[in-house]
Amino acid sequence: MEFYFFQRPSSKENFLSINPTIPFNAEDWNLSVMTDLSGITFDNRSGRVLILSDESRKIIDVDFINGEIMGLLSIPEMTQAEGISFYNNLYDIIIVSEPNFYSKYKYLRNKKKY
Repeated sequence: MEFYFFQRPSSKENFLSINPTIPFNAEDWNLSVMTDLSGITFDNRSGRVLILSDESRKIIDVDFINGEIMGLLSIPEMTQAEGISFYNNLYDIIIVSEPNFYSKYKYLRNKKKY
């Protein structure tokens, strides 16, 4: 498993030279956390990434600079999950899997009861 990071070139002339880096070694993660990388999306609010694992049936919230795992979400009902993305301004998550199946996860804020 490898995680690559690159900066998008600032000009059209530089599009031919993209230099990816590997900021952390995903192989160092304990296999109970994740065994494959199936999908990924960037969270621009936190500067972290959500990585989807089909085999482990999890989403992990990762600091992409150092590989620190900030949180885990188990998704046991998913079969062969292959893609993850935010789908609205509330940052609700959609996960797609085979065959033509998807799940939506809605973020609910804790509300005070009066």
